[in-house]
Amino acid sequence: MDDVEQLRQQAERVSASGLLGQSRLARLFKFLVECSAEGKAPKEAAIAIDVFGRSSSFDVTQDATVRVYVHNLRRRLDQYYHGPGKLESVRLAIPRGEYRLTVIPWGQTEASASPATTVPPWRRRMFWGRATQVFGLALIAVLAAIVWSQRRNPSGDWQEIRRSPVWAPLLQNDRPIIVVVGDYYIFGDTEHSFSVKRLVREFSINSRDELQQYLINNPGLAERYMDVELAYLPTSSAAALASVLPVLAASEQRRVRVVMMSALDPATIKYADIVYIGLLSGLGTLQNAAFAGSRFAIGESFNEIIDRRTQRHYLSEATRYEGFPRRASGEPSYRDYGFFSTFAGLGGNRIVIIAGTQDEGVRQTAELVTDPARLDELRRAVGGKSDVEALFEVSGMDRVNLSGKLLVAAAPNVADIWKAR
Repeated sequence: MDDVEQLRQQAERVSASGLLGQSRLARLFKFLVECSAEGKAPKEAAIAIDVFGRSSSFDVTQDATVRVYVHNLRRRLDQYYHGPGKLESVRLAIPRGEYRLTVIPWGQTEASASPATTVPPWRRRMFWGRATQVFGLALIAVLAAIVWSQRRNPSGDWQEIRRSPVWAPLLQNDRPIIVVVGDYYIFGDTEHSFSVKRLVREFSINSRDELQQYLINNPGLAERYMDVELAYLPTSSAAALASVLPVLAASEQRRVRVVMMSALDPATIKYADIVYIGLLSGLGTLQNAAFAGSRFAIGESFNEIIDRRTQRHYLSEATRYEGFPRRASGEPSYRDYGFFSTFAGLGGNRIVIIAGTQDEGVRQTAELVTDPARLDELRRAVGGKSDVEALFEVSGMDRVNLSGKLLVAAAPNVADIWKAR
């Protein structure tokens, strides 16, 4: 069997596994299979145009879409060959720095994928469990002490921030403020045994009630999946809380309560002022409201934000920077994105969203919307409106947010947000 025949045979098996789905990742794979079978190694720009529909003016230095998707494809191939394809004698690989598929002996692979990358995509997040949950609660207690110190020692900056059009509508009433932290509900997989074998995160199951409903709809899994009363709190949320809570501590008479998204009562959204802090993927019941009347939309994953008006795609590089070219300094630099929105709620309350595609975006967005100069820039960009949304580009290095800049600011269509709700 020659190399081309082996390549096509392996490609058929990978596609049949379902690991690539029907997304752009599958289109990329098919494109690379055809090019590789013809002995071609396409350039990054050609892939951007032919697979992702970019224009001929595509700039590889400003848009990392191709590199990110190729990196994802490498990971999916690893999943296949450490799962359904583990008995194959050969495997498909994408050589580093190239955009083509090659057939190599199975043992001639890079380091084996970790357990978190060998499970199906919907189970890809594995967590520490109760210890992390306890840590999150302790951290909130520490942040409460920070807020108390800010109440007792208010600075001129805090007063200026609180008077901005972004924060003033929320702070100038007597409603309770609910700070909602984007956590992740986790359930146990017993694998039909008598004890939990692993912990599972599924983005469509965000609470115990949703797990129960899922099991009602899928009775065959009722004896396999179980609630273990666990949730995961990303560390970026803690840093963002530290930036935002002092702004909310405008009065000792104002009640500020911190809750996890998995414990949020949807009815609360109608009467309380809500401030969400966390990853876009943790928005839960607030996701529809955040994007229903928005200029922006979430792309094929929570790592991607789309500007509906320009059709430009903003894809985070934050979790994949190790595969990107290094800058002249010798250090990897990458882009993440932050999303901010504040708008009127159904009952005259206010909703504030401080989010990011990854941790760097969350932390930097919280810093930007609590900085007087950046708030003034945002005010001028939207003409002083109180209903505002903004997209920020965040520069990161080694999982640290370095800086951020405003890319787009607009006024959300509040009428569309609450239409038919």
